[in-house]
Amino acid sequence: MSKNKWLIVGVLILGVGLWGYIAFQGPRHARPTSTEAPKPVEKVAESPPEQEKKRLNDLFKTSRPGLTAPAESEKLVSRECGVFLSSLQSLDLSQVLQFPPNDEQTLGLGENCKTLPPELSRKHEEFKKACEGIVQAGASIQERDWRQKIGACQAALFFYRAQITDWYTQDQKVENIDDARVLLDKLVSRLMTDHAAAAETAERLMEVDPQLSSAAKAAAFARFMDAQQAAGDPSDDRWRKLDEAIERASGGLTDPGDLFELSVLAERSKTGEWQGVVDSADSFIQNHPESGRGYYHKAWAAFEQGDTEKSIQWLEEARQREPGNSRYNEALQSIREKRPTPFRTDLTLPIDPAAYGTNPPA
Repeated sequence: MSKNKWLIVGVLILGVGLWGYIAFQGPRHARPTSTEAPKPVEKVAESPPEQEKKRLNDLFKTSRPGLTAPAESEKLVSRECGVFLSSLQSLDLSQVLQFPPNDEQTLGLGENCKTLPPELSRKHEEFKKACEGIVQAGASIQERDWRQKIGACQAALFFYRAQITDWYTQDQKVENIDDARVLLDKLVSRLMTDHAAAAETAERLMEVDPQLSSAAKAAAFARFMDAQQAAGDPSDDRWRKLDEAIERASGGLTDPGDLFELSVLAERSKTGEWQGVVDSADSFIQNHPESGRGYYHKAWAAFEQGDTEKSIQWLEEARQREPGNSRYNEALQSIREKRPTPFRTDLTLPIDPAAYGTNPPA
């Protein structure tokens, strides 16, 4: 992942501060719980990694379909901006994001575009700042300079296009959208702003493209984030939706570690108790004895309950199974140095547009 900030904004990493975000804060106002009988959950089989990556790569790069602007667009989007947005959507990024630059498909900055709604205006400025060096240099850009700048530019462009698609389709119900490109854009755009809508979009993407197992994982992450509004209320229907999403995403996984971490974080947030975390960790250890993740979370629980000695013991068990894992080693060192927050989450969402653009080797 690039160190540029454009890869950070929306790169969809649930980082170090996540546990603090979901820490038990007592019951909140909950949505009405469902009285419907639970429906069987159909698991999504995971695609082979290379097949999945190629599919996402194609979806992110290919040109977008022609979209009809919302009714109020004439007041919010100037004619010049409308032309520029359409030009961005029509680009095949596999031709644009390459070296040497392609003369037939060139990237503009929309310098004459001055009137946009706030959500598009922010992305427009981020895009211009990230890509102006490459665009202004044109065919004369040196390969070394291009390599240094292309990561930030491609990420800003992907996120900008996603926001454009989402804005242009804001009046459409996701269940009526059958274009995977549009749904993927809307998912990327919504993941950090409207978690319930992101989950619904991911679930629709699963229907449109059943082989895209990353959509099932994205739905689980989005359901998890949405359920944080019901922290401390295990009866809230959002927890049921999260359980179903995790179950659906677990089909065919060769490495279920991400979903396990999601589950234990949910257990803590749902009830405010550590016992559910310990129980989930024990179950994971039984099914995956070669992994250190279960022991890591047992160590976390022990530490939060004031048993530092037991926490160190479980971390040693984790490190014994995965000696090179930096998270386990850092936690051990932090405990011995008496740092207040030695533990952190390790959750990465697989749908990251920055990972599927032109990331040239150094």
